[in-house]
Amino acid sequence: MPVSNEETAYDEIMGAVKTAWDAGADTSGVTLLWEGVAGERPTAPQTGKPGTVEAWGWAQFRHDDGGLATFGAEGSKRYRREGLLTVQVFAPLTDGLTKAHKIARIVVEGLEGTRTAGGVVFRRVRPVEVGHDGPWFQLNIYAGVEYHII
Repeated sequence: MPVSNEETAYDEIMGAVKTAWDAGADTSGVTLLWEGVAGERPTAPQTGKPGTVEAWGWAQFRHDDGGLATFGAEGSKRYRREGLLTVQVFAPLTDGLTKAHKIARIVVEGLEGTRTAGGVVFRRVRPVEVGHDGPWFQLNIYAGVEYHII
């Protein structure tokens, strides 16, 4: 069943990301933020201090293509929507490469081959190392996303 609108698709996309993120031991207690979710982006790691951030993530989705997918009467036509999901993982430089790869593996494995209840599909899910970004090591996870609306 296709989703009813872009807002519903966005909720399903971010829901799938959050489910994948929460599925691993290496993401336990690691904050994931996205647009519409309350929370401040950390500015610097504070390793070893209770209640502080040692790694964190930011997810965003942007549409980049779409169009008519099927012909038919109004109300039964399907419209295809495509976009790019980016999940950014930030970990302290001291062990950032290792920590970021562990988190990325959890997210990639959680999204690969996934189809949500509304038919949102994740394709070409892959980690891409960005490297040093201020006090952080950054690794991005990219996924092509496709869904249909009526």
